[in-house]
Amino acid sequence: MICEILTPQQAMAQQQNTVAAIGNLDGVHLGHQALVAEAKTLADRQGLPLVVVSFEPHPKRYFDPDSLPSRLSPAAHKAELVASLGVSALINVPFTRDTATMEAENFVSDLLVEQVGLRALVAGPDFRFGKQRKGDLDMANRLGLPAYSIEWQQMDDEIISSSRIRQALRQGDVTKAAKLLGRRYEVRGTVERGDQLGRTIGFPTANLETSSYCLPMDGIYAALSDLGDGVGARPTALYVGKRPSVDGVMPRFEAHLLDFEDDIYGQELKVSLVSLVRGDLALDGLDALKAQIERDCAACRAVLMAS
Repeated sequence: MICEILTPQQAMAQQQNTVAAIGNLDGVHLGHQALVAEAKTLADRQGLPLVVVSFEPHPKRYFDPDSLPSRLSPAAHKAELVASLGVSALINVPFTRDTATMEAENFVSDLLVEQVGLRALVAGPDFRFGKQRKGDLDMANRLGLPAYSIEWQQMDDEIISSSRIRQALRQGDVTKAAKLLGRRYEVRGTVERGDQLGRTIGFPTANLETSSYCLPMDGIYAALSDLGDGVGARPTALYVGKRPSVDGVMPRFEAHLLDFEDDIYGQELKVSLVSLVRGDLALDGLDALKAQIERDCAACRAVLMAS
């Protein structure tokens, strides 16, 4: 199923009545999946299309730009994830000064009903909207827009949240992140040409620009890479970090696809993280680095064969 990414104006032009799951849905984790499932049940019952209404950029960027976390799923990735749940469109509401200062009543009547075409919505229990966050689901119901909430989804006696997933990633616990997401954490990007250091020592890497993603703790990860060529997942030794062994400065995301040497510059690559193998190390010279990479590749291969 294809999920369109629309603005409210584009949604209005389609003149379509819809039911929405509303929220930022960063990562589309198990909690978000429960939210979308509830909205889908409602949409199916009413015979209406299901959409997701989200906000771009993240509202935190407006209120506190320095606090904005990196994304678990940028917009295009999010659209693909929600499409798999039966969502027909991802409607990104631009979060601007006008949005932040809109009266709550106008948020419902002008934005959600008139522009987006909502006839019902489902949101999390803490969803607030409008100027000074004065609007809530009770207000939406009073204004004639049926609005429902779901209970918090929990795992191990804690609420499933995007913040909890980011914390797990910062600790290198990609297994925990996968449990909370309901799938392995995945980073996507176009393969860029790096400085070719890996190729000179026999370990060419696919370098991805990943500034829009939340990256895990620096280290080596067993991973699976997909080029979208029908072959499927390829075993991968993934490095995340600043390369202290060669006095690196900028964060790098370098995937070495095991037993693979094709030129894939410019191609899209999806990398799913399976397990942390070790943390980052500063090694003395290229010979030591090459020997360690050989050990890392063997360790990644063993992890992937066992998973």
